[in-house]
Amino acid sequence: GSALVALLLVELQLPRAQFVETAAALSLGIVDARRNDEAFAAFTLALDEAERREQTAARRAELAAKAADDARRDEERAARAASAPRAEAPRPLEPRHESAARAPARSGAPLERPARAGMTIEQGRSRTPSAAERSEREAQSRASYETRVRQAEEHRQKVEEETAERLKEHPAAAPLPVPASVPAR
Repeated sequence: GSALVALLLVELQLPRAQFVETAAALSLGIVDARRNDEAFAAFTLALDEAERREQTAARRAELAAKAADDARRDEERAARAASAPRAEAPRPLEPRHESAARAPARSGAPLERPARAGMTIEQGRSRTPSAAERSEREAQSRASYETRVRQAEEHRQKVEEETAERLKEHPAAAPLPVPASVPAR
C-alpha cells in the first residue's frame, strides 16, 4: 500500500514542501517493493520450470512403462503363435443338398445354358418349338395383351366420368376481375 501511495504522490506531483520527508521514505519503499516483485517473479518462473520438468519426467516414465508392456504382450503373442499347432488346409466345400451330392461331377465340361422362353429341355438338349406351338403361344400373348389394353381403357373412362361428375357437383370458381390498371386487349 505505501509503495502505491508514493507512486501516486510522485505521479500527482504534489507540492514538495509538504511531503519531502515522506516522499523520500516512500521512494525507498518503492525501490524495495520493485526488488521484491522481481525476486518473486524469478522465484515463480523457477518453480514453474521445476514443475514442468517433474511432469515431463513422469510422462516419460509412463510412456516407457507402456512401451515395455506392449513389448511384453508382443513377445507373449509370438510365443503362443509359435507353440500353437499348425492349422490344417481348408477342406473342399461340400454340397448342401443330397441331390447335389448324387449329381455327377462335371470335370471341365461347359455349363449348360438355361432354356429360353418357349424352349423345352429333353435329357440335356434343347429343342425349338414347332410352328403350331409358336402360334399357340403367340395367340395367348396377344389375348393377354388385348385384355390388359381393354382394362386400361375401361379404367381411363371410369376416371374421366368421375372427374366430370365431381366438376358438375363443384363448379370451378369464377375468375378474378381484371384490374383497371391493365390495358384491355
